[in-house]
Amino acid sequence: MSLCEMSNLHAKAAATLHQTAFEKSWSEQEFLNLFSLNTTKGWMDESSLLVISLVLDEIEILTILTHPNFRGQGKAKALLEHLISYAKENNVRQIFLEVNIENQPAISLYEKMGFTKTGVRKNYYKMKDGLFKDALLYRLLTHI
Repeated sequence: MSLCEMSNLHAKAAATLHQTAFEKSWSEQEFLNLFSLNTTKGWMDESSLLVISLVLDEIEILTILTHPNFRGQGKAKALLEHLISYAKENNVRQIFLEVNIENQPAISLYEKMGFTKTGVRKNYYKMKDGLFKDALLYRLLTHI
């Protein structure tokens, strides 16, 4: 996997890729806004991306995705492995994320990668049909 570090130059490509993976996707402007913050970092290739917020010794995964045509090829796992290495190299203590309770493939991957469930946000995701889905909260300790 050949990753590039994201910047404002990647906002349009990121928005296009984001649309393939989520009901409520982020616009090019939202990516531009994110990458105007010095706390935002991201990596992507032609079919997957990962965007984080890094504050002090904590990372929050803001989004991670693989284009539907490339799922099951280990791309999200490779992104997480890259992130965990990055976290350890930069003395990050923990990584947080939230995931739709119905996204079983992602939940399974996070748990295989060592993330542990820490809570639930009730009715966090609003779906296209107007219904709400819970978000599961996960954390990975990178330095104990």
